[in-house]
Amino acid sequence: MDLERSVVHENLKQSKLGLIAGFVLSAMVILGGIFLIFLGHEWAGGILISINLVGLAGVFVYGSRSLRAQRRERRESLAQRAHMNPEGERLQDPG
Repeated sequence: MDLERSVVHENLKQSKLGLIAGFVLSAMVILGGIFLIFLGHEWAGGILISINLVGLAGVFVYGSRSLRAQRRERRESLAQRAHMNPEGERLQDPG
C-alpha cells in the first residue's frame, strides 16, 4: 500500500509540474506575441498568439477525450468483473 501511495503521489507531482510548465510556456508565447504586436509586427504577433490558443484548445479536447475513454474502459472492466453488461444490468448465470 505504501508503494502504491508513493506512485500515486509521484504521478500527481509530475502532473502538477507539467501543468505549471505548460502554463509558463504558454504565457511566454502569448507575451512574445504581444511584444511583437507592440513592435509593429501585428501579423506575426497575432499568428503566434492564435497558434498558441489553438494548441491549448487541442490539448484540452484531447485530454477530455482521453479521460472519457479511460472512464469507459474502467466501467466496462468493472461490469465484466461483476458479470454485468456495460449498462449495469446483471447477466444471467450460464449454469
